[in-house]
Amino acid sequence: MLSDTAVATLAFLRTIPDRAACEDCVSTYIRVGSDAALGSIRELVHAGRITFRYGRCGICHGQRMVALLRRRAVA
Repeated sequence: MLSDTAVATLAFLRTIPDRAACEDCVSTYIRVGSDAALGSIRELVHAGRITFRYGRCGICHGQRMVALLRRRAVA
């Protein structure tokens, strides 16, 4: 079961065009501190729902570590 912050992070990532956002943008848009945002990202990585890699943020367009929704495998 995911925490409320992790659920909010997942919902946020689903609403942005690239489905990727940096920690700073996640914390700003879901209105939590940086530590809480990073904790929710870590929680979602461990749950297998997202990846965390170097790339372009869909909000600020910076090149940095971003949380990225995993694509669902098609059987």
